[in-house]
Amino acid sequence: MRRHGQGVSDVAAVLLLVAIGMGLSGMVFMGALTMARGMEQIPNVAFYAEETPSGGIRLVSLGGDALIFGGGPEELVLELVVDDASGSHALDPGSTRANFRPGDALSIWWDGTTYHAAADLPATGLSPLLPGPLSVRLVDGRNHFLIGHREIRAGAIAGT
Repeated sequence: MRRHGQGVSDVAAVLLLVAIGMGLSGMVFMGALTMARGMEQIPNVAFYAEETPSGGIRLVSLGGDALIFGGGPEELVLELVVDDASGSHALDPGSTRANFRPGDALSIWWDGTTYHAAADLPATGLSPLLPGPLSVRLVDGRNHFLIGHREIRAGAIAGT
């Protein structure tokens, strides 16, 4: 009796395996390329933050990429966040400071209910900053990347 093997020929099996391997390697390559492009969008910025004697916070860009609040290159949406003892507060720097370029300064103040940001501190309307820990974050709001974080005040105790 003669046995008839039923199945895929050896040549077809090899071609099928090669095609599947090439397809998978192409998908891995495209995924890695997409991730690399996403990493290019994270801006590089150096800044410092300090508490001012007048009761505000001053940010100064020391160098790196120019940043645009509320929008920017491709998918970047820059947000400014102040963290204090009461929680996290997202700020809008307003039209007076839409960009944050090397050498630019940004002032943040507390009016007793919320934080505000602009190019300069106002002459009136400042309330003392809340006691306790205080820090500032620059965040890409759309992609949720932390661009920069500066601690202004560590866990200080009220009244000291």
